[in-house]
Amino acid sequence: MAKTTWGRKETIVWPYHIPIYAYSAAFAAAALTFVFVCAWIRFATTPLQRYYLPLYERTSAIGAFSKTHRSNYRVLFVAGHGLSPRPAQNADVMLGRTPEPDGKTIPLQLSADAPLHGYTLFFRGPLRSFSDARLRDYMKDVVYGGTSLPAFFRPPLIGGALVFLILLPFAVLKDVQRQKQLRYGRRLKGPEMLTPRQFNRVVKGTASASRSMGCAKCCVSRPAPRLSTCRSSATREPVNPRSCFRCSGRYAAGVIRHRL
Repeated sequence: MAKTTWGRKETIVWPYHIPIYAYSAAFAAAALTFVFVCAWIRFATTPLQRYYLPLYERTSAIGAFSKTHRSNYRVLFVAGHGLSPRPAQNADVMLGRTPEPDGKTIPLQLSADAPLHGYTLFFRGPLRSFSDARLRDYMKDVVYGGTSLPAFFRPPLIGGALVFLILLPFAVLKDVQRQKQLRYGRRLKGPEMLTPRQFNRVVKGTASASRSMGCAKCCVSRPAPRLSTCRSSATREPVNPRSCFRCSGRYAAGVIRHRL
């Protein structure tokens, strides 16, 4: 017997049954983490550390897998009259521009303290072969003050993780509400039982309501009236609290039927 399939075969399901708010929170946290990393590199590092950062990342990645691998790099040097060239350190350079003989420009220049120590020449050395692991260790000890690459990026990454942890509970709550709406549908019209706080949030109002939402004899223009102070808007006489939609604790989005 042939199996009967009812309905039509959908090729596209919309809206998607995926946690879009959780994904949005993850994307926002990733974007903010990128901003934190850029701000950390810009404001929390020295000019020489920013210049050597791509080299430090490359040597750290290669040195983690191979201790003997060698690559070609160009290192910055400082020199002076009667002084042999040595690798530049953080105190030797600052932001600026230093032209090279081949027409290129180094985005650094000698600091004001370097000439006091006899160093008047700043240049980029020729292309030489270095061991990635040993060059990484040198950068770690001399340029980055003993800070490894993971420790260097730890503060902005922790900030991004905290942002994600803060956004995640709100995203999960919104995803749960969305999944319930997709499963059971939305209420289009009809009465709905709400608490006083939920009613004020739905209608975006204060403690007042229109005549179509409550008892015609009940004065609800004053904020949060007590049971003993509910009076008629016309005669100012006490009204049965059960006829007051505020005192009964039952709010509705439409006309409320009650006994007079």
